Amino acid sequence: MPRGSLISTCLAGTKMDKSNFHHYVPRFYLARFVDSNGRLWVFDKITDRVFKTTPNKIAGENRFYDVDDLRTIGADPQLLEKQLADIESEVYKITENWLYLLETKGAVNIPQINREIISLFLDQIPF
Repeated sequence: MPRGSLISTCLAGTKMDKSNFHHYVPRFYLARFVDSNGRLWVFDKITDRVFKTTPNKIAGENRFYDVDDLRTIGADPQLLEKQLADIESEVYKITENWLYLLETKGAVNIPQINREIISLFLDQIPF
């Protein structure tokens, strides 16, 4: 199965109005490391255990990006999660295009708007 198809399969059905499991490592990034069955091999250094899972079930926490204070002013407590999901969706499309161009053309010309979107995405990553 081509890489893009496998990633799409791993991400299928993940758009929801309300999300409980919020990824701190985006699913599209994790999906690039799956095996032919759509599974990731994971090493848990705390339990010294190796196991397989899907990108939907790893590298996240329940309600990680919920901001309950927003509810008190009548706003959606998942506003941050939804904004991050929007940026990640754009970054997924951009990076898939880059990988396609690298494979087919051997080079990528990066437009300024793509640089800005990627910068916003990288700015959200805690180092």
